[in-house]
Amino acid sequence: MPINRIALGSHQEVYWVGPLIGGGLAGVIYELLFISHTHEQLPSTDY
Repeated sequence: MPINRIALGSHQEVYWVGPLIGGGLAGVIYELLFISHTHEQLPSTDY
């Protein structure tokens, strides 16, 4: 068995779960800091 396989085998959950948690956290931070939460009513137009 290659040494890389032995070294990565014990931390496989970090390899998969870490990016998922990091991506979710980045999405929440982006929404809180950069997305405006003010809602403006659109003008009503009759067609």
